[in-house]
Amino acid sequence: TETAAIGVSPINGLVYWVERTVATPRFGTWNPATGATSIIGNAATPAGIASFIRATFCPDGRFYIAGNGSAGGAGAEIYQINPANGALIRTLVITNIPTSGSGDIVCMSNGDMYVMAQSVGAGTPYQLYRITAAQVNTGGTFAANLQGNLNTPNTQAFNGLSERADGRILASVAFNTTANYVINTTTAVATTLTTVASAALVDLSREFPRDVSVTKT
Repeated sequence: TETAAIGVSPINGLVYWVERTVATPRFGTWNPATGATSIIGNAATPAGIASFIRATFCPDGRFYIAGNGSAGGAGAEIYQINPANGALIRTLVITNIPTSGSGDIVCMSNGDMYVMAQSVGAGTPYQLYRITAAQVNTGGTFAANLQGNLNTPNTQAFNGLSERADGRILASVAFNTTANYVINTTTAVATTLTTVASAALVDLSREFPRDVSVTKT
């Protein structure tokens, strides 16, 4: 397929990917140290998802993927997938998040999850939603909190979110522009980071920090 949603595992440092635009998407890893790709199998998600474009790891190793469209029609659906075998662990249904346009999800260090989605359709603003750590942990069906509309051109298609060390979100856009932004998670205000020609990226993920120390006795 032409693209895949990706996330970097905090457990082993591998890049996990899930195919876009196929009925039964393949699921696997890519090793950034060796360049080797390994196919684990298929992501066990409900049929009817039009396009998987969102993926994220939480700091504790939970892996979530989401697409454009809803299998059940209830809202935006986010699937927790077992990284070892692609099995579906549970489904989160977010009732007030649009299911059109591009976008991404990111799980923050505190366990909160942010979702980028286009408000209605082409030519409308992108919006930032927050799902609390408690909601993510509880699961089920609930409404996320709208943080606000992004103050960016409506023609920009957001395709990547990643947490920065300062707790803000790095966001990339692709297809029709070449810009990266830093987003305030409280206000959804986006500050332009760069607009150079090489800035257009399809997806973003972060490498989690390592807590390593050495004591000599």
